[in-house]
Amino acid sequence: MTTLNNTTLSSVGGAQFVFVNPTTNSSRVAILVAYLLTFALGVLGNALVLYVVIRHRHLRAKSVANYYIGNLALADISFVVTLPLFCWTTYASDWPFGTFACKLAYSLHDGVRLVGVFTLVALSVDRYAWLGGL
Repeated sequence: MTTLNNTTLSSVGGAQFVFVNPTTNSSRVAILVAYLLTFALGVLGNALVLYVVIRHRHLRAKSVANYYIGNLALADISFVVTLPLFCWTTYASDWPFGTFACKLAYSLHDGVRLVGVFTLVALSVDRYAWLGGL
């Protein structure tokens, strides 16, 4: 791990990650509050969506779009679960969780972001086809 001008360059398994360390306490606190607020609201809101989609079967029977919405909520929960790890990294300016957790957190963080985007694309194509566009 190399630090230069408040930027930390970390290398794990051949991949390099760049952490920009906040220089002031106010910016560090703002980032921490944003991460934790996003984590709390993301888990709560998406868990509620999953509960509704799973609990009410008649919603799933009405439209395929409800499966997409459930999949998107699951992907969002998987995304926000990694935020406390990145919150700690911002606070401590270090990654104390080990190499495996680093690879897992970044893979999960980036992977489910793509799952969310592709789910939105599939939902859009499905809605467009349903409206007679295709």
